[in-house]
Amino acid sequence: MKYFKFKVIVDGSDEVVFEAYVKDKNTYHIIKDSRFIRVFKKLINGTYTNDIVNKYNTESKTVLINSNNAIENLKKFRDEISNIYGYSTSIVETEIPELYSVSFYGPNYNMEYGMDPEIPKKTSEFNYDIAKIFVANDPEYQKLTLQKAGSIIFENYATSVNSEQTDSFIKALNDLKNEEIDTLLFKTNMFYRKIIKEFDKLRNFESLDKVVFKAGGVSEPYIFNDFEWIKDKLNNMFGDTVSDTYKIEYVKANYSDKPTKAALVVSINGIGEYRWFFNKDNEDMRKLFLKNISSNIILTGKQLTEHTFELNSFKIVK
Repeated sequence: MKYFKFKVIVDGSDEVVFEAYVKDKNTYHIIKDSRFIRVFKKLINGTYTNDIVNKYNTESKTVLINSNNAIENLKKFRDEISNIYGYSTSIVETEIPELYSVSFYGPNYNMEYGMDPEIPKKTSEFNYDIAKIFVANDPEYQKLTLQKAGSIIFENYATSVNSEQTDSFIKALNDLKNEEIDTLLFKTNMFYRKIIKEFDKLRNFESLDKVVFKAGGVSEPYIFNDFEWIKDKLNNMFGDTVSDTYKIEYVKANYSDKPTKAALVVSINGIGEYRWFFNKDNEDMRKLFLKNISSNIILTGKQLTEHTFELNSFKIVK
C-alpha cells in the first residue's frame, strides 16, 4: 500500500518534531509527535490558516491551506510555511508491505445485511490480538503497524518486518491448514504457540463459516473452516518428558493447591516464566537453587501444562 512519509525536524538538527505515514485525511499513522498534532490535523483536513508578517516592512498576509487533498496540503506547508518556523519538512512516497489480512465469512458477518453488534467487536479483538503478538516481541513494531478495517476484513501493514516472526507465523498457518501442530515448536517457540492459541478461540465464534488469511509474500490464501480439532490437540499436548536449558530466576515455596511442593521459577534467555515443581521438604535443593540465581540450568522432567513441569533431575551450568 502506498503512503507518504511526512516528517518535520528542527532546521539544522536531527530533532524530530513530527513524523507520520499518511494516505489521506482519514488514513494515517503517527510515529512521533512533539506538540504538532493540532497543526497536522488542520493541514490534512484543509482548515489551516496563518498570518505571516514580513520582517522587513511588517506587512502581513494570510496563508490558507484548504484543499480537499491531504497530501497536497502537506506539500504546500513544506514549500511555503515550514521554514518560517525554523522547520525542515519532507514528504516522500513509500510502499508499506502487507503483513497479513484476515476475512470472516458467515450469515452474521456481512455488514450490508446487519449483524449483532458483538460480531464486529469479537472479530476486531481477534485481529488485534494476532497483531499484538508481533508487537509484543518488538516494542518498536507497535509504532510502525498500520491497520485498516472494512466490512469484516482486516488488513495489517508494517513498515518493518521481523523475519523470524513472519516465518513462525507462516509455519503456524501451514500447520493449521493441515490440521496439525508442531509439538516441539509449540513448546519452545512463544510466537508460534501464541498464534495457535489465538486460533483456538475461533471455535467460540457463532455462525462462522470460514476464516481466510492472506500472509504478505504468500500468493495462496489460507482458508479455515474447522477449529474444533485444535482443542483436542492442545489437550493431548503435554505429559511427555522434556529437557531444556533455562535461566534461574527465583524459588517460590508456597502454593495453596500444592502444599507439599515448591517451584524453581526459570526463564528462557530472560523471556517467559516456567515453574518446575519439586519436594518442598528438600531444603538442600532449595538452598542450592537460591545460591545459583541467574545461573543457567538444565532441567529434565514431565511437562504438566504449558508453563509447569515436574522436576526429575537437573544440572547447573557454570
